[in-house]
Amino acid sequence: MKLVIPSSSVKSKYLKTLPIGTVFQDPTNTYKYKVEEKKVNNTMTKVAVPFLGPEEGIAIQVPTALLKMVNPQRHNIMSGMKETISTLEALNAQLTSRLKDRDKYSQIKDILGDKNHVETDTDIFYLENGIVFQVPIFSIIPFHAKR
Repeated sequence: MKLVIPSSSVKSKYLKTLPIGTVFQDPTNTYKYKVEEKKVNNTMTKVAVPFLGPEEGIAIQVPTALLKMVNPQRHNIMSGMKETISTLEALNAQLTSRLKDRDKYSQIKDILGDKNHVETDTDIFYLENGIVFQVPIFSIIPFHAKR
């Protein structure tokens, strides 16, 4: 009879955070594994080796992003790609909206239209020779107060 223990469902990225010699219980299949360091392609990496000793393994809480896929052959890769694409599209939309907000000069020029100046709570914008100038009100108030 041959004992077959599947490999750990924890990705190597998470294994790097565990100390060498730690015995842990896999959150998916509840088998015990020991963290060891092995040489692979002239580099030392941490791997999870099945552990059959009497020592109890610690229960670890692993984020779902750091768990291996259940069955990579049956897993639809496009579902993971769709999530990645949607997050990138949302980030792109956010960055694009920031670019539109940065173009305040053209917005103020459109607001001014035929007028020479526009006052807000903090600033005065005035148009001179096709150029919009911004002057903070607090820098003008002391000048007017002296008169």
